[in-house]
Amino acid sequence: MEVFPKHSQELDEKQKIQVLDEAYRQTMERINGQKSRFKKLAMDVLAWITCSKRQLTTSELRHALATKTGKSEFHDGDLIDIGDMVSVCAGLVTVDEESSIIRLVHYTTQQYLEKTQDTWFPDAESTITIVCVTYLSFSVFETGFCEAGQEFEERLRLYPLYEYAARNWGHHARKDVKPSQESSDVVISFLENKAKVEASSQALMAGDKLFSSNYNQIPPRKVTGLHLAAYFGITEAAVTLLRFGYSTNLKDTYRRAPLWYAAQNGHVELVDKLLAAGADANAGTNRGTALLAAAGGGHLEVVDKLLAAGADVNADGNADGWTALQVAAGGGHLEVVGKLLAAGAYANALGLWGGTALQEAARRGHLEIVDKLLAAGANANAWTNRGTALLAAARGGYLEVVDKLLAAGADANADAKADGWTALRAAAGGGHLEVVNKLLAAGADANADRGTILQEAARGGYLEVVERLKAAGALR
Repeated sequence: MEVFPKHSQELDEKQKIQVLDEAYRQTMERINGQKSRFKKLAMDVLAWITCSKRQLTTSELRHALATKTGKSEFHDGDLIDIGDMVSVCAGLVTVDEESSIIRLVHYTTQQYLEKTQDTWFPDAESTITIVCVTYLSFSVFETGFCEAGQEFEERLRLYPLYEYAARNWGHHARKDVKPSQESSDVVISFLENKAKVEASSQALMAGDKLFSSNYNQIPPRKVTGLHLAAYFGITEAAVTLLRFGYSTNLKDTYRRAPLWYAAQNGHVELVDKLLAAGADANAGTNRGTALLAAAGGGHLEVVDKLLAAGADVNADGNADGWTALQVAAGGGHLEVVGKLLAAGAYANALGLWGGTALQEAARRGHLEIVDKLLAAGANANAWTNRGTALLAAARGGYLEVVDKLLAAGADANADAKADGWTALRAAAGGGHLEVVNKLLAAGADANADRGTILQEAARGGYLEVVERLKAAGALR
């Protein structure tokens, strides 16, 4: 298929889209005109590629297309030839030989199929959900959680769709706005199977950046179907499991209840259902409370519901002492910061390994949050082993934040207790000339740290900063 007609350069953008859409429509009509089995294969291939949450490899797609609903085993004999998958799609699909990624030929193809999905494959999300959950429900996974990393890696190798299915079945289920009875039944049957849920949760969480590659030790154990439903925000499934007697406060080995997972991922409706069913709004985990998880993700509505349910606004994370205010400030979530402060959050709470909320906001240049925290009484001179908020802002070159902190009384010569760095040294080392000028004007000592400030600028090759420091009396 010719993606761009030769005369397309003479058309305006709207006309180009119309021309492309018509070309794609005609191609889809040709696909629809094929023999029944070829048409079905093409539509299945296009539906998976269009709706997948990431690009798929040919192995993943072959396993997806070969998975038969209602079956408990996978048969290699059902695998479809890659060439056949490509040929039935009439030029809309290509394979990257180097990466083995199978994809649409052009981004405009993706755009067209996404906006016409209801025409060509309206049941795609339901079908993909059923296939993913069927795959996760194969009898081979009844052994549950792999105790050894090598065993887990072998599972991923033998079942290439497994990782995708574990990480994305719930996302597809959420997009299925009117799930069929078949889809609902398959999902509930899977979620009620303890071993298969634990096996799936290992594939879901083992590759998370929070975890190391030591698969058998790091992902949590005792994950239930309600935990997974909460993680993905599958409200109907969660309500069904609650009706079956699942406890809202059942915890995995990281002490995370379903509420924590729902809050972390911003699933407002499900948070509401869990709280109504008796979930403890203050249950703690090794990563903090549900409120901290929601605040870190910037989920304002969830934060609001948790506070209304009695969540302690100043509760800290069991592992590192962080509060919801600190993680919200560091994440740049202004409205959440405002909500927490209004609920009585302590503006000067100090994390065990991090800084105050003000330091976290300053470190990332969140000017409006810095302003809000200062107005709420945050101490501009609070320090930790990582220094002050002023040092954090200077290191990042955030001139407006530096200006705001100095105006609030921040000490231009305060240093980090662990390594003696001052804000001026950090700004000089980063080559932030305007910040250097601002700090010098505020009385920063160009000779603090026994000449290391000038050395930092010279080491980075920041000639203008070097000259400015010399003019301010800095010595070699």
